[in-house]
Amino acid sequence: MSDFHSKILLRTEVQPCAFPFSINHQHKLFTAGSCFADSIGKILEKNKFDICVNPAGTIFNPISIHRILSNSDSEEIIEKQDTCFRDDLFFSYDHHTTVSGNSVVALKKKIKVLTGNITTALDAADYLFITYGTAWVYQLRESSKIVANCHKMPADWFTRRLLTTEEIVNSFRDFLDYLIQRNPKIKIILTVSPVRHTRDTLELNTVSKSVLRLACHQLSNQTNIFYFPAYEIMMDDLRDYRFYERDLIHPNSVALDYIWEKMIAVSMSAETIELMKRWNEIVTALNHRPIDKSGTAYLGFLQKTLQQLHWIQSSLKVADEINQVQEKLKLLQK
Repeated sequence: MSDFHSKILLRTEVQPCAFPFSINHQHKLFTAGSCFADSIGKILEKNKFDICVNPAGTIFNPISIHRILSNSDSEEIIEKQDTCFRDDLFFSYDHHTTVSGNSVVALKKKIKVLTGNITTALDAADYLFITYGTAWVYQLRESSKIVANCHKMPADWFTRRLLTTEEIVNSFRDFLDYLIQRNPKIKIILTVSPVRHTRDTLELNTVSKSVLRLACHQLSNQTNIFYFPAYEIMMDDLRDYRFYERDLIHPNSVALDYIWEKMIAVSMSAETIELMKRWNEIVTALNHRPIDKSGTAYLGFLQKTLQQLHWIQSSLKVADEINQVQEKLKLLQK
């Protein structure tokens, strides 16, 4: 029997180590990888950070992520054998399904614009967040090329295998050499997606995540490469199905908010966190829907909100929100 006075612990809280840097709203950010990179990127975007969120779409395996980021300024956009045709559209095996065209020429043009945008954003970025989703990859039988997306093409066109840690590490180092030549100041935060790939079976999903985690461990020993334990927070700290969506695969909003709070605690200053708190209070005011839009109370509410926006505009880009409130005031004062 435990000591009556001892504290009973009902969960294991993950306490990430503080990063040796502090992200603020003057920095330029970039996220790439799985749908978890989308989720965190959108939270950063809502909090008014200057961020490019997963521009190439969701990509799950490390090799494809590195390829699309390091080939972003290549003149050889795609060859015909790198494309497939389905539902009257052409798709690239290197890209998400959102990247398509009604001809190979149209697809190339779209990819050229996309890769130009990626190059511009990466060259300017201070921080790059990469989230790996799976170490399982599909290769085209004809060329042995690892694809980012099979685009629902026949299964017998592909072979499936597990990446090795060495493959991931070597691919990342090639990508890093390219990136540092262009942007030596950039810092990279690696994460393993907490989203479970149950189609691989739970056993093989665990194998996959283990390979990714080991690769991240080896890579984060380098200068300016860091690891954030999103996977560990989900698996060990939040180990309860109430923190999942109904599919029992994706973290729900409560889990994402918790992981977000853990991340900002180790990567941002108290001043930046306080600024985000002030901004979220303003967002609540902007989303307010009053019953009476003609009274003096609503007029005062809008004037107070405008005052708060003017105060915060020295730190955040809020010109659109200021215009929005000013338009409401003009209508009310007519």
